[in-house]
Order: sequence, then structure tokens, then C-alpha cells
Amino acid sequence: MKKSNEVASGRLPWRGLFYVIGACAILLAAIYWMSSRPTLDEQASSILTALVDDDPDIAYSYTHEFQRESVGLTKEKYRILWQSLIRPRFQDVKQVKPPESYVQPGEHQGVASMLMRTGGGVEFEISTAAWATDSGGRIGLFNLLIEAWNVEYVHNKGQPLTTRSALEARLRGIQADRERLEQLGITGWPPAMPGQSITPWTEMIATWSARLQGLEKEEKQ
Repeated sequence: MKKSNEVASGRLPWRGLFYVIGACAILLAAIYWMSSRPTLDEQASSILTALVDDDPDIAYSYTHEFQRESVGLTKEKYRILWQSLIRPRFQDVKQVKPPESYVQPGEHQGVASMLMRTGGGVEFEISTAAWATDSGGRIGLFNLLIEAWNVEYVHNKGQPLTTRSALEARLRGIQADRERLEQLGITGWPPAMPGQSITPWTEMIATWSARLQGLEKEEKQ
């Protein structure tokens, strides 16, 4: 069989050259995108800074997409949730120090913490963890709402944040906020993993209550 003049002469056909150039361009773009993306600890710090800057859009952008979809929480609805349930609880809270952050071994999680002070002068630390995903660092959909509950029901009272006080804050928080959440179409707690279903509020409350009762029994022993 006869070889073409291009192959026989060792020259690369123009079409093949274009493929090589195109592949190189895609590779360079991917490298640039990866190198320009903030590190996980920087992303975790950005989430906490969003609280100080009153920026719900930044906070929303770092939440898991599958959790948003599971409860139908759009950016517009998250703004309403932020202004009605999160921001008011941080109204009298001031930042004491900028966020401090680090990346966990294995680079699967970036952690950031920030020292805050309540209007009553109580200092406490707020923290968050950004988990590595293909889309960047992500946090649980209601992580900042949980922090808001901790502010109102734990830190403002000068109590230490423990497993027990955190559970009590969740129960009091959902009791106070459930009606507003349901007005936004949120009927339960978002799933931990894609493909799972939401946990209805009644079931979630029962789970938290059972955990709290278990702790109380342990304390009495």
C-alpha cells in the first residue's frame, strides 16, 4: 500500500496540528483555572467574611448544589432566609480578629475560624469547613443558620458551646424558625449526600431530641 506524500515525508498534516494546538490550549486553560482558584482554606475564610460583610450571595455560592436543589432553595430565597433568620442574630456581633485558616492533611477540607464578640461582651469563636468538590469548596446549606442559632441561644447567654448546648440551640432554633422556613418551601433538613432524600422537620426534631436525651442520661450516670 502506498503512503501519502505527507506521511512519507514525515510531515504532520495541518488537521493534526490543529488538534494538537487545541489540546494544548485546553490544557493550559485548565492549569490556569486550577492555579487561580482560591485554596480551600481561603474559601473557608471567604465564607466567614461573608457574615461580616453581610453578603448572602457569597455564602450561597459556597453551599452544595445538590442540597439547594433538594429543598428548592434558590438564591433569591436564600437572601430572604439570610435577612430574616441569619443576619438579625449577628446584628450586635462584632469581628475581633480576621479569620485564621488551614488545610487539613490530605487537602480534602479547608477550615477557618474567627474570633467574635457579642453585644454583651462575650467573646466566642465561629468556624466553618469547606469540603473539596469538583466545583470548589462547599459547606452544608444550613451551616451558617446553625451558627446563628448558636449565637442567639448559646453565646449571647455566655454559655460554652458543647455538644449539649449545640443540640439545645438547634431545637430552639427550629422551633422559632420552622414556620418561616416552610413559608420558603423548605420542609425538612437537606440530605448529606447526593441521591438521598430530605429529612422532614418532625423527624429531624425527633432525632435531635433523642440525642439530647441520650446525653442527659449519660450525665446522670
